[in-house]
Amino acid sequence: MLLGPEGREKIAERCLFPNMKLNKMSNYSDVPQEIMDQTMLEFLRKGIAGDWKNQLTAAEAEYFDTVYKDKMKDVKYTFVWD
Repeated sequence: MLLGPEGREKIAERCLFPNMKLNKMSNYSDVPQEIMDQTMLEFLRKGIAGDWKNQLTAAEAEYFDTVYKDKMKDVKYTFVWD
């Protein structure tokens, strides 16, 4: 079944970052604090692609890249990050 213009508009509105940040189903605010402590860091922060570069030190980014390459070595898909 195809959605009409009103249905598509509702979906588009709910996919806006500010709305997702407020939605308990996408911001994980209902997850128990002992599993994910949102007082330390929100799951959805700014909604800016690449902002991790402002959060990680060069050493942390290098460590992440090393671990990522090891864990993903058997995956055939290539991810484009930049």
